[in-house]
Amino acid sequence: MVGVWIALLAAPAGHWVYGGVAFALFRLLDIFKPLGIRRMESLPGGIGVMMDDILAGTYGFISIILARWLLS
Repeated sequence: MVGVWIALLAAPAGHWVYGGVAFALFRLLDIFKPLGIRRMESLPGGIGVMMDDILAGTYGFISIILARWLLS
């Protein structure tokens, strides 16, 4: 849940398209685990599970911010 909220922070209020894209991007990053996300799972206990979601959400956040910047 934390990762989804991090990605959604980049979506402007009231723009459901950005919200949908942020959610889909988070899910894709969480499923395919590129750019070191898979490495986070090796952390001990439940911290690894949380950290991979947080990193996927952070990558989603950065991607949405960059897309908004390029489109404006």
